[in-house]
Amino acid sequence: MNDINPENTSPTEPQPSGPSGNRFAFRILFLWLSAHTLLVVLTFCALVLLPAGFLLYPRIIDWRVHSLAAKALEQAENKEWAAAFTTARAAYLLKQSDPAVLRPVATILTHNGDPAALEFWELLLNSSAVTLEDRRNYIESCLGKQSIVSKVDDQLRFLMEKEPNSSRNWLLSAKVNEANGDSAKMMVCARRAHEIDPKDSDATLYLASQLLKLPDSHSEGFDLLWTLVAEPGKNNLAACLMAAKQKDLTDAQMDQLIQLLKSEAHATVTHKLAALDLEVRKKPDQAGPLLDAAVKVYRDAGGDSLREFGTWLNVHGASSWTLAAIPSDVAKSNRSLFLVYLDALMAMKKWSEVDAAVSERSVPLEASIMELVRATCAMELGNKDDAIVHWRSAQSAAVGSPEQEFYVAKYARRYGRDSQAESIYRSLTVNPSTARPAYMELLGMAFSSETPEVRKILGEMLARWPKDTAIQNDYAYYSILLNEDVEQNRDAAIQLVNQFPSFLSHRSTLALAFLRLQKPDAALDVYKGLDVKWELSPVRFRAIYAAVLMANDRKEEAAHMLTGVRTDSLRPEEQVLIKF
Repeated sequence: MNDINPENTSPTEPQPSGPSGNRFAFRILFLWLSAHTLLVVLTFCALVLLPAGFLLYPRIIDWRVHSLAAKALEQAENKEWAAAFTTARAAYLLKQSDPAVLRPVATILTHNGDPAALEFWELLLNSSAVTLEDRRNYIESCLGKQSIVSKVDDQLRFLMEKEPNSSRNWLLSAKVNEANGDSAKMMVCARRAHEIDPKDSDATLYLASQLLKLPDSHSEGFDLLWTLVAEPGKNNLAACLMAAKQKDLTDAQMDQLIQLLKSEAHATVTHKLAALDLEVRKKPDQAGPLLDAAVKVYRDAGGDSLREFGTWLNVHGASSWTLAAIPSDVAKSNRSLFLVYLDALMAMKKWSEVDAAVSERSVPLEASIMELVRATCAMELGNKDDAIVHWRSAQSAAVGSPEQEFYVAKYARRYGRDSQAESIYRSLTVNPSTARPAYMELLGMAFSSETPEVRKILGEMLARWPKDTAIQNDYAYYSILLNEDVEQNRDAAIQLVNQFPSFLSHRSTLALAFLRLQKPDAALDVYKGLDVKWELSPVRFRAIYAAVLMANDRKEEAAHMLTGVRTDSLRPEEQVLIKF
């Protein structure tokens, strides 16, 4: 047997198998299997998991959006408005069209008084996810906005059909009728809301507030209000504030209100100042010490509390205490405090000190407001030329900032510079975003002038907003009052009455049109089907109805209709109607 010689072994021949050779082969096999397995896994992911991921992603987004929206609503309910805005914004950026997102956005914008809130509510109304609560919130946000009253009526009618015995729906109906000037229906609805649910504090507070406005029902309103004062609840503080403003309170009632307004856990500076007001009313001889003590408290508190206290002092004619609470060095650190400080100086007619204060460097005021104050000081100190220069500077500085332009215009009106105010408002009507409020200011100015000027402004507004029913009615009314295009405006009034039969304002316009056309019978027929509580109605509507009664030879009723009416509040053309 030949010995095996390693040197004779061919390099191409396989090496003998052994432990090390098996291990090497196993590693090769393992690597191949691992690569194959990874390929299988990747293929599985590509074929199965990725499509599943694409299907799950929208659901994940929806979950996140709904979670954020729910959190925003919760924060809004807790009055954490800044946090609610941030959360709602995050949800809106993820999915803008989701009804769950529209709801908190609309809620927050409504709270902020932003007109854009209506757009979000209407988007929500047009979605399949709209709730009855959404409809109620929409109506609340619309109150006082006559241009969309038809939409309000539709939503209110829907709510009444769904929940005819809901105190909340009847309360909304009362508020809508109040906004429309139908005080008789407002009172009927308010009473109905309270009757349905006497424990609904919102309905109780609203009814009490309306009853308190009338001498005949004042006592009933106060008794109703006191039930909310006497029992803890969400409207307890609101009721206390309302009660604190009433005259002829007894000492015991004052003491109870003072204690409640001071001790409530959620009492704000507003409530505490109402308590202080009661203390001063109860002990007028102690007003000085009471105010001195309050100055120490609020001066240390600083911030918004100090600003509100200073404003309260100015309103109550206690400007010297304002200066004690807000010294000049403190005032200059904050814009709002500085304005309160200036108001106090101006109320005390310290014009030289006012001018010196706003002339210093680093004054926390916009240039436009600073120049306005300096113009006023110059006028009061007899420097007319300087006043003109400062007025012009104020107008120039405000250009480009609608907020400042409105402020300058209102300030100009306050000091008798109506021509400058009108010029500013006219410039603001060019901008679509400021046109409506600017026209409303122009209209307010026109009411102090002759009736043709009122009609002229309304005509411009109608050309700008032809579908606005409130403007349509007002333009028709003043045109008819001036005997201008009576038949054409009568037809417009007929359409409005057909569209909104419960509106006394529209019926009054139509009745006036028939009077001008010498058709007294038709004018009287206009009021058929209306249950009007005339003593709660605007004077001009009573005057027109009295004129209609007189034209129909119902003299005693006409005279009774005008009992207690101050005719000096009527326009000259309206006074002519009731010269009988």
